[in-house]
Amino acid sequence: MNRRNLWTCMLLGIAVLAPGAASGQNWNLSGNTLDSSGYFLGSNDAASVDLKLGAGVGGGRALQLGWTGSGNSPNIIGGWQDNGVLSNVLGGTISGGGAGGGWPNSVCDSYGAVGGGAYNSVGDCLGTVSDRAYATVGGGNSNFALGYSSVIGGGAGNSADGTYATIGGGNANSTGASANYATVAGGQSNNAPGNSATIGGGYSNTASSSASAVAGGSGNSASSSYATVGGGQSNTASSTYATVPGGSSNTASGMYSFAAGRRAKANNGGCFVWADSTNADLNCSTNNRAMLRSSGGVWWYSNAAMTTGVYMNSGGGSWSTVSSRAVKREIAAVDPASVLEGLDDVPIYTWRYVDEPSRIRHMGPIAEDFFAQYGLGEMDSVIATVDADGVALAGIKALRAENKALHDQLAALAVRVDNLEERAGLSATDRSAVPFAVAMLIGGAGLAAFVVRRRRRN
Repeated sequence: MNRRNLWTCMLLGIAVLAPGAASGQNWNLSGNTLDSSGYFLGSNDAASVDLKLGAGVGGGRALQLGWTGSGNSPNIIGGWQDNGVLSNVLGGTISGGGAGGGWPNSVCDSYGAVGGGAYNSVGDCLGTVSDRAYATVGGGNSNFALGYSSVIGGGAGNSADGTYATIGGGNANSTGASANYATVAGGQSNNAPGNSATIGGGYSNTASSSASAVAGGSGNSASSSYATVGGGQSNTASSTYATVPGGSSNTASGMYSFAAGRRAKANNGGCFVWADSTNADLNCSTNNRAMLRSSGGVWWYSNAAMTTGVYMNSGGGSWSTVSSRAVKREIAAVDPASVLEGLDDVPIYTWRYVDEPSRIRHMGPIAEDFFAQYGLGEMDSVIATVDADGVALAGIKALRAENKALHDQLAALAVRVDNLEERAGLSATDRSAVPFAVAMLIGGAGLAAFVVRRRRRN
């Protein structure tokens, strides 16, 4: 037997036999054959006596089994000799770790556990050993699980104060004393003082209200109930159900508001603001308004192949529709004259939409009338701008054709009038009646064209 093992066994008060000696009630360093007689290594004293196992030169304590009374869970203290469990604690566990120079691990409330590391502590160490019970620190250093059933996985300088609070790791992360169920997964200098608040990671983020969340990034704040910041930098969600998915310097301060991109400001309830990379604020200050800044243009496609849709060019003020022959099929010619005649049965009104202010007026057909006449579009409750434009252009073509025909008739009539004047030898005075005659002829031509259109239609 070597000197260290001998010292250990003497410390425990155990009789030891050399290898090969008869065992009896003694433990053999080369092993024992055990039966069901209830052999064990330790003490069966009724008194409150701790069992210690030493190691190293001088026999410093390496493991201590702490008596806590009959029927109670013992305290188990391993690691550095100054690691300790507060008096009256039940079921405390320190698996190891700790260091000299003031870096011990400690358990201050019952059923708390420290897995290892150095200068870690569970419980609040204020004397009462049941109010902050069941706390756990897995490892790392300078971590403090101060809340009831709170947990710190590792890292350094973390503090989980609230009941059921959790810090996964990282550095200098914390939950508030009243932050029940709060979670900080990791990162650095993050603070979740709100109940059920969550921070996924990142740096210097704060989730300070009930059920608020910051997924990551830096310098972000979710400061109202159910507010969320997905990430990015210097973003703020400061009203209930407000959301900032990411980006930089965005603020969602209205209830149910949304702000994304750069310097998007959703100031009122229901605002939806999406800003591009321009270094300027885009403010929404009207409830339930959507605002978009896209200085490079906007492209919206309505199919997977990106062959149909609309776009607005950078700096533009109107939509352009994808309308190439290459993306169209079943192309058929129309009769412009028939389209123009059809407009006779499409009433045109002035009106306003139900939810618009009374000061606003519009002019145009009703969708049901338009669909009944032309059958264009997807349904009878809408008018597609492309169809309205098509009808208008077809009508213009028909009017252009009629105007050209009338112009040709007028030219012919003017020639006839000149010939008649020459034959009749009219004087300049007599010729003053000619314009009236020409006007009568033009009116007659127009009337004739109208009659032709009505007959063609009927």
